[in-house]
Amino acid sequence: LGRDFNGIIYLHGSVEQAPQKLILTDEDFGQAYLTDGWATRFLADLFSSYTVLFIGYSHGDPIMQYLGRGLPLTSPRYALDKQGSDSNWNLFNIVPINFPLKDIGNKYQELTDAVNSWGSLIQMDYVDHAARIKGITGQDPKNLNKHEEDYILYCLKDFRLTRIFVHYVKDFKWLEWLEEKRVVDPLFSYY
Repeated sequence: LGRDFNGIIYLHGSVEQAPQKLILTDEDFGQAYLTDGWATRFLADLFSSYTVLFIGYSHGDPIMQYLGRGLPLTSPRYALDKQGSDSNWNLFNIVPINFPLKDIGNKYQELTDAVNSWGSLIQMDYVDHAARIKGITGQDPKNLNKHEEDYILYCLKDFRLTRIFVHYVKDFKWLEWLEEKRVVDPLFSYY
C-alpha cells in the first residue's frame, strides 16, 4: 500500500526482479495505471501520506502528468533536477531542487555526492552526531564550510541534537553566529 511502506520504491520494477514484474511496454504501463490500476492506487495513497522525492524521473508520462495534477496536495513533492532545466515541475505541484552539473568527469557527481551524504546522515546515531557536533563546535564558526553550516542548522531543528550542540559550544562567537543565521529570532519575537 502506498500509505504503509518503508524504503525506496521501484514502482516500475527493478532489473533484479522477474521480467514479467517490470513495467517496460505501453501495454505494461496501461495495465498498471489504467486496466488494473494498482500503480494509480499506490501513488494516490503515497502522495497523500508521504513527502515524495523524485530522483531520475522526468514526469513526462501523460498518465503521470494527469495524476500529478489531479491528486490533492496533502503532502509535499520534490524532484531533483539539473540546474538550468526548463522542466515544468510546478504544473505538477512538485518543487524542483536543482543541482549543478560538472564540466568534466561524471557530470552528475554533485547529485551522487548529495544522495550519499544524505544517506550517511540518515544512518547516523546519537553518538555519531555528538562526535560530529563536537568537532564542528570546537572551531571558530566563521571558518565553517557550507556543509558544516547546513549540518548545524539541521541539528538545531531537532531537540536531541540541539542539546548536544549546547553542551559543546563554549565560545561566545557561536551566539553571534546563531544571531547572524537568525536562529534565535523566535526567542525575541513578541506576540
